[in-house]
Amino acid sequence: MLILFAVGWQLGYLLRNIPDYRIGNFFSFFTILSNLLTVVTFLLCARYGSRRFDQLRGAVTLYMTTTGIVYAILLSGIKVDTTVPWCNFVVHRLMPVVVLLDWVLDPPHRRLEFRRVLLWLVFPIAYLGYSLVRGPIVHWYPYPFLDPRRDGGYGRVAMTSAVIAIVVFGLAMAIRWAGHALRERK
Repeated sequence: MLILFAVGWQLGYLLRNIPDYRIGNFFSFFTILSNLLTVVTFLLCARYGSRRFDQLRGAVTLYMTTTGIVYAILLSGIKVDTTVPWCNFVVHRLMPVVVLLDWVLDPPHRRLEFRRVLLWLVFPIAYLGYSLVRGPIVHWYPYPFLDPRRDGGYGRVAMTSAVIAIVVFGLAMAIRWAGHALRERK
């Protein structure tokens, strides 16, 4: 519920303080989408038990860990529509750690197949495509490293995206491996 409160507070702040703020922009941040997916996942696990949602929990762990790492390396100190400091802390720093701890403390109940773990990558890839198609249409990009109007153009965007993709793939494999190792210990 902390996520919903932080996201709602931040959106309300933006709508009150920025004339003509586009709600579509707010919901075009990977951070916001990942945090909202975390809420859905945690609610499902609370209602039906985590056993049924190993794949979804693994995916959310990947997305939130990616959010935390990308924020720490590429976005810390850059203004990206999370201007309320405590909201920024919740969605970029606190919740990525909470979700990772959830994975460690409650590892998956069955082995995660490699090909199914690859499905975790669909959302980040689709998000990248969405951002690059939507950006020129609305003249807005959610993150500076996705904006080809900056120095380096699409070449820089492609290079940064490729590096992030490699890191995300590596994280997916690490989350899978950690889940298996922790499950065996339990």
